[in-house]
Amino acid sequence: MTNLSTITPGGLVLDSLAWVPTSYIQQVGVRIGGAPVIGGEPQLRSVDDFDVYQAVKCIINGGDFRGTAYFNRACKDLAAGKLVHHDSKTPKQIVDTEKRLINRLMNIMSYRGYQSGLGKDPLDEVGVYIDADGHLIKDFGGVHRFSVAKVNCLPRVLVSVRYRDPKWIEYLDYLQGFASSAVVGLYEQVPHPDLNRIKCVNQPMARAQKLIDMAGFGLETMVDIGANYGQMCHAFESAGYQCTAVENNPEIGSVLAKFKAALYCNFDIVTTSALDLPEIKADVVVAMSIFRHLVRQVGMAGFDAWLGKIDCKVLFMSMPRWPEDTKYRLKEWPGSDLDFAEHVAQKLEMRIHAEFEDGCAGRTRRGFVLRK
Repeated sequence: MTNLSTITPGGLVLDSLAWVPTSYIQQVGVRIGGAPVIGGEPQLRSVDDFDVYQAVKCIINGGDFRGTAYFNRACKDLAAGKLVHHDSKTPKQIVDTEKRLINRLMNIMSYRGYQSGLGKDPLDEVGVYIDADGHLIKDFGGVHRFSVAKVNCLPRVLVSVRYRDPKWIEYLDYLQGFASSAVVGLYEQVPHPDLNRIKCVNQPMARAQKLIDMAGFGLETMVDIGANYGQMCHAFESAGYQCTAVENNPEIGSVLAKFKAALYCNFDIVTTSALDLPEIKADVVVAMSIFRHLVRQVGMAGFDAWLGKIDCKVLFMSMPRWPEDTKYRLKEWPGSDLDFAEHVAQKLEMRIHAEFEDGCAGRTRRGFVLRK
């Protein structure tokens, strides 16, 4: 974290630098009277409709920059005696300066991807502010860099958080309090770049990527049973899957829905028990440790009947190491963890394709990949 020495009207020192997916930033907070919007109701527009982004896209695609709304706005500002980008003095200088800047950024990003430190000083990164609902809104600073990254479909950019809405800060305090009350923290990291400092049991992005890699190719749909805050769906959706999150805890479900909206994700949310679903059909089913909880609820006979609702090509599950892990033994299942996985595979008419180490809640569980 870097101290930006920026104080909000509420007295907060903003010190956050974070790498975020480019897709998380889809709106621009339009300046009012030449100053960034701090507090009050911002005037928002889509990044795609913002004149600077359109001008950058025009230059990259070989279009006529002089015909863009941004060039016309810059010329009007110049005629009115206002400061123009890079202190250009004539319309020709505006054209030359913009093209030179965009070509420089294109050359750098084409070979190296997005880099930190592309601005005038180390603190000059892509500016964003976070609204009451957790959206990352493009603020002043780095708009050309962000536009070049977006046009080139670069996966992530480095942002500096310039402002947080007071209601968002209240929500951060709520989550922090919830994590503190749980002693060990939240079960799973909340999938938002502004929340990575909240204590949690699992840091599941690497865990999710492991499953994506093991799933293989040619798969399109995924269901996460017991989705918690949705990290699996966020990761699988980023990998191109159409996802469904099943989470029946209403408090956790509200957090899941909030961050799905804040980060512009498209996965579906089902807020009911997996036991009550008529069917669970997808290319990939992520069950992980949920099976033992379901067995405790309905017993082995009820669990076996429920397994008949699952139709998938790949299924991920993980189990405590039985019989060694006596704390998490199931009285309904006297056998080993491998015996249980083989039982599930038989019921689903699948086979155990591979095993993996599943780090979860500070313990290493035995993970299984089942395939048709």
